[in-house]
Amino acid sequence: MPLSRLAILALMLLAPTWVGACGGQSTPGPTTRSTTSSLQRSEFVRRANALCAQHRRDRYASTTAYLSRHEDASADERIVGALQQVYIPTMDAQLADLRGLGVPSGDGTRIEAILVAFERALDGARRLKTASSTTALDKQFEKAGRLARGFGLVECTYG
Repeated sequence: MPLSRLAILALMLLAPTWVGACGGQSTPGPTTRSTTSSLQRSEFVRRANALCAQHRRDRYASTTAYLSRHEDASADERIVGALQQVYIPTMDAQLADLRGLGVPSGDGTRIEAILVAFERALDGARRLKTASSTTALDKQFEKAGRLARGFGLVECTYG
């Protein structure tokens, strides 16, 4: 069954709102604290934004491919499947990559708060079972997005 244009638009436009900084594991793993690095804040922001932009491009391509492979599934199955099988794993990988950058000295608490907020939002995304509940995810990712934008991580979240 073809997925309506509205459902595709919701998946492609709303899901990035939730996912911000995330990728890799299909189930939540233990939270790993970021380590302090010698990066200056401006360099961290530049690298983090570049990582997030690349993950977003990869996520878009992977989601498009997933939806094409599952054209016979219901719209609900396609949206939830893409979220669970594409978005969440790539968001976990993105989050791991961000943690791997380390944090500039003096910014650890703030960056850790951003990453923990995204981890909590991802936990909510993992519990999503129907496409009709996707709008509830916006609220879960709202705090993480606000914190990320406030630090200059504009490529890591939307909305």
